[in-house]
Amino acid sequence: MVATRPLSHASPFRRAARTPPRLAAALLLLSALLALAACKPPGDRAEGGAIKVTARLAGEAHPGIVPVVIEVSEGGVPVLGAKVEVEGDMTHPGMAPAMATATEVGGGTYRVDDLVLGMAGDWIVSVNVTTSGGQRAVGELLTSVRAR
Repeated sequence: MVATRPLSHASPFRRAARTPPRLAAALLLLSALLALAACKPPGDRAEGGAIKVTARLAGEAHPGIVPVVIEVSEGGVPVLGAKVEVEGDMTHPGMAPAMATATEVGGGTYRVDDLVLGMAGDWIVSVNVTTSGGQRAVGELLTSVRAR
């Protein structure tokens, strides 16, 4: 004779409901599309076209103060009156980021004369621009700081 339990005493370890394979595939695809959409940088385009940010060093990079020149344009037209912030990060962990605010020198050109890259090595210099109209753009410069 086989013993059975009444339903009220069923095991608490019930099998979880399985998701149908097509539904699981659709959810996976939707998740991937949402992740890709989230990777798009916000605000890097203005109404008239893309904002272009170009950064270069104003000389050789040695540990200490490293001047940076930034040019900002939109559709080939210089962007005036923007807020330009510069951040230097080493490519390896352990060094605090260096930060500075650029000064407008005219014609869409901005300059930083107080960015301190404190040690030799590879640095990523990120330039964050906010135009007077609130548009945002980012530029990046990879550089190697050489020991003196």
